[in-house]
Amino acid sequence: MRRHGACRGRGAEACRGLRAWPAVAAAATLAACAPDAEQPAAGELAGASADEVTFDVTHVVSVDGVREARLRADSMLGWRDSAHVVLGPMELAIFDEQGRPRATITAESGRMVPRTKELTAMGAARLVVPAEDLEVSGDRLHFAPASDRIWSNGPVVMRRGGCRIEGDRFEADLNFDDVTIGGTQERGCG
Repeated sequence: MRRHGACRGRGAEACRGLRAWPAVAAAATLAACAPDAEQPAAGELAGASADEVTFDVTHVVSVDGVREARLRADSMLGWRDSAHVVLGPMELAIFDEQGRPRATITAESGRMVPRTKELTAMGAARLVVPAEDLEVSGDRLHFAPASDRIWSNGPVVMRRGGCRIEGDRFEADLNFDDVTIGGTQERGCG
């Protein structure tokens, strides 16, 4: 394994995390190898202490035996004492009752609670619903299949047709029959 420049002479153990999750591992490696460096935030060290690291993850989300979604992620970090897992770059495909693709959520990372199947997509989160000509983007999007909803409590941009709407929150059911955006400012709408 190639060692990070800051780790030369420190031994392979100090730099072993480089293969886990590149951004997280790089922060953890720099913290471990450079004693004078400022300590990264706790979230940046999440991968350094994970009890389980899985790559190329595919997970099917079903509710009452019906497939609701399929999650794909580059990596998944888990801890024995935690109710959630952290996902690397991720994509969630959402299906209708007949199993046909309905929508997709993509993001730089995610956080999932396996027991409830709730997911938070974080960092350049984007929802695309092709049949509705709908796209919603924001920093975070939440997915809760048991309560049949997708939402964001923060700033979002919704594009539908030729219309761009900025809002301070968003909510939709998984059929996308009831789509709500709050605190709106319309741009380019007819």
